[in-house]
Formats: sequence, C-alpha cells, structure tokens
Amino acid sequence: MGIHQPYSWGTPLTRVVAFASSTCSSSTTTSRPFSSTAVAPAFAPSSSDGSRNHDEEILNLVRDGKGSEIFQALNDILIQEKTQLRLETFHKIATEIVMSRNNPNIGFAAEELLSILMDFHNARRLADAAEPDVKIFNLAMSAWVRSGHAEADRRAECILDEVEALSQKGILTIQPDAIMYTSVMKVYAIQGKVKESQAILDRMWLACKEHDNESARPNVITMSTMM
Repeated sequence: MGIHQPYSWGTPLTRVVAFASSTCSSSTTTSRPFSSTAVAPAFAPSSSDGSRNHDEEILNLVRDGKGSEIFQALNDILIQEKTQLRLETFHKIATEIVMSRNNPNIGFAAEELLSILMDFHNARRLADAAEPDVKIFNLAMSAWVRSGHAEADRRAECILDEVEALSQKGILTIQPDAIMYTSVMKVYAIQGKVKESQAILDRMWLACKEHDNESARPNVITMSTMM
C-alpha cells in the first residue's frame, strides 16, 4: 500500500483523551471502539536493555497503512519497561494522520496520538530526553483544519488552550507559535466565525506582549486568514 493512502483511523476513540481538558469534552460525540476488530498485542516484551527497535516496527505499521494497529502497538510499548520511542516517530505518525484524505475522524486520531505522546513524556520514555514540540501540536491542529468535522473549531482551540497552560505552568518549555494560533483562526474562518477568529488574533498579540512569546507574533498568513 502506498504512502499517504486513506487510512482506517476509525471512529472516535475508546480511550479517554486525557490531553484535552475536561471543558473540551465532546457534547455530541460518544466514544466508540477505534476498530471493530480486536487487535492482538503487536509486540513481544523487549530485551532487558530496551534495545529492541520499536521505532522501526511502528514505522512499518505506518507504511502499511495500519492505522488502528498503530495505537494498539503504542500502548503495548508504553506498558513495557525500559522501552523508549523517538519523537520523530510520533511526527511521522501525525503526518500520516494529517495526510489521510476525506476522513472526518483524523482530528480525533491526532488527539489520541497527543495523549499517548504525553503519556510517554510523563513516563520519561521519549528517547534522548525529548519533549513534545511545537511541530507535533501543529500537526494535530492541521488534522482538525483538514477534517471538516463539525467540532473542529472547538477542538482545535482546546488544544491551543492546553498548550498555553502547559507552557505557562512550566510542564513544557515550548510556547504556541503563529502557526498554531493561525490554524485555529483558519478553522473559525472556514465556518464564517469572524468574531472568534478576531479573538484568536487578540490572543496572539497578548501572548507577545504579556508572555514575551515572539513566536506567536501574527504574520502575513495570519492576516490573510482574517481577510
């Protein structure tokens, strides 16, 4: 199967997406199984030194387009001791989610991936002591922009809210950048919600002035989104 083919990322997910704040829980979407077919554990326990190449095994699932198996595999790896994954592996999974076409559920899949990534981060299971970066959150935002889902605007803003909170609390060293804010604006603009888009623009200026976040400064793309 070729890369960037539509994946069966499934319907809204069984596991609670812990990444999203409680105020962002869906009022209209009920949790349903990610895949109707039970998936056996993908990996045997790793060697005692944690040297098993889980990254390559995960990427093989990505290349084969096995969307639901990827999430099962990530959870299998998480419960094993002394195993780590590279942040780059999460980037590649997120990219494939974003590139999945004509699938309104890719936003939910991206949120699920963020939740699992935060589990790895909190357990200190990311290789080279990495932490979730701006790129992974921007990819999740892109998934919502491309999804066309009725809840895309609210869900995208909830991710932005959470990144701001994690940054201000010092849990993550990153800060939301202009791409992240503009993605939320774009979702609102698609739905014709000018007032909401303007509110996000105001937040960008506030982030620059009050939180010394120059990466949030509006750019040409931001301003064209408002037009």
